[in-house]
Amino acid sequence: MQCACRRHESETCYGLLNDTLLATNPTLGEGECRSFAYLRSKAVPEIFGVFDTDFWSPILQRREAEPVLQHALSSLSAVYEHYRRDGRLKSGPNRLISKRTLDSGSSTAPLSHFAIQQYNKAIKLLTKDGSSDDSDSIEVTLMACLIFVCIEFLGNNFSTGLNHLKGGLKILDHLKNTQSIDHTMKRRPLNQALKDLYIRLDIQATVHGSATSDFNSTAFQHWQFTPWLPTHFSTIGEAQTKLSEELCAIFQFMRHRNDESHYSANSSSTSSGTCDAPPSLDSSSLTSTSKTQTRTQLHLGNLRRWHDAFSSLVKPDRLTSIDYNAHQRHTIPLLFLYHDLAVLQLKASTFKSQMEYDEFQPEFERMVTYVWRVLQAFDAIGSRPPVVSFDMGLLGPLFFIALKCRHLRTRQRAIGLMRLAPEREGMWIRDPIIEYSEWKMKQEEAGRGALNEDAILPEESRMFGETVFQAFVNGEQVRVLRFYKGKADALGVFKSEEVVTNMSLDMGDFL
Repeated sequence: MQCACRRHESETCYGLLNDTLLATNPTLGEGECRSFAYLRSKAVPEIFGVFDTDFWSPILQRREAEPVLQHALSSLSAVYEHYRRDGRLKSGPNRLISKRTLDSGSSTAPLSHFAIQQYNKAIKLLTKDGSSDDSDSIEVTLMACLIFVCIEFLGNNFSTGLNHLKGGLKILDHLKNTQSIDHTMKRRPLNQALKDLYIRLDIQATVHGSATSDFNSTAFQHWQFTPWLPTHFSTIGEAQTKLSEELCAIFQFMRHRNDESHYSANSSSTSSGTCDAPPSLDSSSLTSTSKTQTRTQLHLGNLRRWHDAFSSLVKPDRLTSIDYNAHQRHTIPLLFLYHDLAVLQLKASTFKSQMEYDEFQPEFERMVTYVWRVLQAFDAIGSRPPVVSFDMGLLGPLFFIALKCRHLRTRQRAIGLMRLAPEREGMWIRDPIIEYSEWKMKQEEAGRGALNEDAILPEESRMFGETVFQAFVNGEQVRVLRFYKGKADALGVFKSEEVVTNMSLDMGDFL
């Protein structure tokens, strides 16, 4: 068994840390002690928060016994300290650790040196030891891959981070395909929290996408559709796992459905993608085939069964009661939030007009309430959301609400709640999400005219199908935001508009 990192064995560069290989050799004992102290006192509380212990606690416990985890965590700790000292990242490519930083003599240069060195040591150890087939070695490899994903995401190197993620997912796929061998060898089962986090990162990668990754195409379709879900759950964790598996299949299905029509329509530009409707809503590339409609209904049926089973397990009307501990008060509304998000996106796949989103105003309001309850779970224990999270969280659903809900107060409330969410949730970065949400709301509200804020926003002012791509204007390379607006013409074609923007290309597939 080999980690995907072994494909790069002959390379001397790895994503975030690919500007230089250090010739220096600082006293690792002192550096690692300092790094671990920072990890424990600052990085762990701010990155992992109070509700992510199921996965991260085993990693921290195994750190001393597993050198690859020790070096990987030391690198993550140094990168995070660099992030905190240099200020918040904005959108767009922005390497936290670069040759320029190393040569600048800045106060963060020692952190850069140490992070690069620790990263490369972890990679080399993983390359050397990655062929073992025992459960402990496989688990350590999967843990290390996830730490590399975190490091790369923190530096906005999404494509490299996604390559690490794909490596881990391929290992899990291999294990899933050799379950009978595992049973014969009596191999110890992998940590379920580890597998669950891979599934949730897979969802995040599929939903967000990347201009240079095949997570946003049919080239990387590995999750098998389950045509049924249990009608009973014994634990919240079991329900979370089943929902995550279903969401993974749903969002890959949605990518698959839109892949051909989108990329053929944008082959002349360096577009980074969109999941919204194509220019013609009468096109057969929508959901007109019976196969696609059947698959959509199967997913909606699965989600209904999941909702019924989960509602029987918990008490949705008492999410803030003392019946649940803080962790449960955080997890339960988060699961209902993602259930509603998936249902609405599946139903929206058949919309003929942006006006149809108005029929789901109760769902938008309920999703906002779920977000508020998740945040309340932190308040209940006198804590705050993590500064940085690498798990599925609040920014994705809130961004969807801000993009698609045209009820002004609900939209404003969603944007307000974004400010209380983590600065980053994996690939999702709060500041550019807020910036674009406010810009789009302002552009659309300009078409409201004399109508009061509770009136229906006119269709002529509604924007959709946003795509960010690079183009040349007057000989200068710029980023362009293309979107569709208003009603279709007599042929069912929408008029597109373009504006020059400073928006990151990384935002494109998330719109």
